[in-house]
Amino acid sequence: GQGEVISALWRYIQHLKAENYQLKRRFLGLDGHPAVRDFALASSDATEISPSLNGDFLAMRSETTIPKPPMFEIADELPRREDAEYDVRSLSDITHIAVHHSAAPADIPPERIAAYHVYSKSHEWPGIGYHFYIGPEGTIYHTQRLDRISWHVYKNNSYTVGVYLAGNFNQSAPPALQLDAAAWLIAWLMQELRIPLENVLGHKEFPFNATACPGYQWDAGLRWKDRLRQAVEGVRSGEKRVMAKVLPHYVLFWKDEEGWAEEDWRAAGAYVARFDAVAGFSEQQARLAELVTIVGGPAGVDPQVEARLRAAGSLVQRVAGKTPQETAALLQRMAREDRKWMKRG
Repeated sequence: GQGEVISALWRYIQHLKAENYQLKRRFLGLDGHPAVRDFALASSDATEISPSLNGDFLAMRSETTIPKPPMFEIADELPRREDAEYDVRSLSDITHIAVHHSAAPADIPPERIAAYHVYSKSHEWPGIGYHFYIGPEGTIYHTQRLDRISWHVYKNNSYTVGVYLAGNFNQSAPPALQLDAAAWLIAWLMQELRIPLENVLGHKEFPFNATACPGYQWDAGLRWKDRLRQAVEGVRSGEKRVMAKVLPHYVLFWKDEEGWAEEDWRAAGAYVARFDAVAGFSEQQARLAELVTIVGGPAGVDPQVEARLRAAGSLVQRVAGKTPQETAALLQRMAREDRKWMKRG
């Protein structure tokens, strides 16, 4: 029953916490310290648990509660004007969600979009116009505070949230991972802000907006508007399962029959300790995390593993220099600068 699942999940989390402590003990050179021995005794019940749990069971959730999707919180890190600010609103004023596309290559990161909005002579806005940015691989970025009346739908900004899907959808529809991420985000926003599905509209559907955004295929041809709405309804009903994450951060290293990432492991010590991350070699454990940091290049942890983790709803970044020394320097700099994820753009 549900109680047994919750109990098993709790035990598994305790197991991971104890396992993570052992990893940090090795990183910090604490073997033999009395406090470590005391912790090992106190944690003996947890370390003996080895449940063979598949991460998919975490998709089970309440039919009435949609978990917040994993997202990078970068609203306060993006370029913005120092001499101008957007007006502020109450969240209760928000009644609609506006869906946008970039009509440009999908690999343009949110930092460049924000810089264009702020610095280009055609804009010079207070900050980025969109509240959320979704990359083609399904990664969600929270780019503007929800209480800001940012500029993204002419004459309709005061009551809308802007959700931006990177890519040009005049001739095609968003890829599956991006569409699924948009559905999860929109379903969660609808729940939190009490917005009905009929108030989720494309940019072009708002009054006074003569634009093709979010693309010709939104409401004609491939009609990805219908596919998005069906996916949103699937998330809301529970038919389309979303995985609630129980670990904030997992650092994933490679390991095979011939060896393991010993050099990367040593290099990541400060980073793992600084951000209180679980570290290990398990794709299944990584699936439980909101953020997964893969250490090393594709010759170590396979890109297919990275793709599966993204498909499972985790935020995934790979920290890899051209040499192991460069990777170590990147990780040490991120720990020193208190940056959990790498800068983009």
